[in-house]
Amino acid sequence: MKTFLFSFIYISLSILLILGCSGPEQNNLGQTKTDTLQASTPGNTTTPVQENSGDFSKSYQGEIAGKYPIRMQLTRTGNELTGRYAYTKVGKDIPLAGSVDSEGKFSIQETDEQGKVTGVFEGRFDAATTLSGNWRSPDTGKVLSFSLQESNHNTTSKSVSIGQGMELAENSFTLEGKNGIDGEYAFPTITGESTAASTMNEVLAPKNLMGETIEEMKATFKDCSCGTLGVSYHVNYNANNILDMSIFIETLGAYSSGYVKRFTFNTTTGEKLSIGQLLKPTALSQLAAECDALLQERVKKAMGEAEEGEGAEWLKELMQDKKFEVEHLENFSISSEGITFYYPYGFPHAAIALEPDDAFLYSFLQLKDDIEPTSLLGPLVQK
Repeated sequence: MKTFLFSFIYISLSILLILGCSGPEQNNLGQTKTDTLQASTPGNTTTPVQENSGDFSKSYQGEIAGKYPIRMQLTRTGNELTGRYAYTKVGKDIPLAGSVDSEGKFSIQETDEQGKVTGVFEGRFDAATTLSGNWRSPDTGKVLSFSLQESNHNTTSKSVSIGQGMELAENSFTLEGKNGIDGEYAFPTITGESTAASTMNEVLAPKNLMGETIEEMKATFKDCSCGTLGVSYHVNYNANNILDMSIFIETLGAYSSGYVKRFTFNTTTGEKLSIGQLLKPTALSQLAAECDALLQERVKKAMGEAEEGEGAEWLKELMQDKKFEVEHLENFSISSEGITFYYPYGFPHAAIALEPDDAFLYSFLQLKDDIEPTSLLGPLVQK
């Protein structure tokens, strides 16, 4: 892709990571839910944690804050960790160096070209193939959660079993456009002869994801090297007959933009799960109220910061009447950490970098009294 476009996207993402999240300080689990929503300390959920003590060199992929897809290469030698990571659509490698203890807890620093520490990844290896935790800016103190899974970039054909005789496969291809702009696409598809596979594929059809077929997308891209510039996806959870994935769609028109679509499937039926099928109906109002309390804290903090700079009045106008309602709980994703709810601020493109943190993470431990025992998540909290 052309250098100027990489630079534009990289700068935009950097602004988002630095300015786009305003959250409370972290606390350990076991306190009240409203004290621990923003970024739960890894390792205190009900997900089993396995000790990871062997040397390795592995590739991972996932997201920061549930919406910035990244890839990471890590090498472990004893207690030392080295490697690099990059935002998927930018491609610029950022050096990493840190350490890990015998329990799999790690601290990894990222540095710029001058050797300055620009971010810190802290968390633990949840299992042999996953790691999660929080990314923190040493300059601003901003904290964003991250979750990564091991991947294999040495293969061109990717597939993973999702049970019931089905596999999640990938339809990937690249398009060459004008002015050196390339389009990179990876669409998820379910293989199998079951009704569940057909049902999920209907939801994951490109027409449903992008509002156009692949053929229509290719025609637009050929004509102007614009439209849908890239599609990628990440599996957040694949267990207990649940398949949760995030699909990232990059677009290019008057400016570069993108959005995320999230899906949580019951792999036995193929249906898209609602939050009401996983949590007790009586818990929803209280959860929404707790999320709203934290939302108002984030809005207040963002407003206070805006008073010190330009565009304060505009931001105040954008922030008016923001409230987390029960309906917003439907915008969720499941990971090994728990359930994350996302609030749609709806800021215009020019102000996206000013949006407060939109993610509200509840660990499974925090939700143990709210999860419906007969739901697919029931086994995670049953003693």
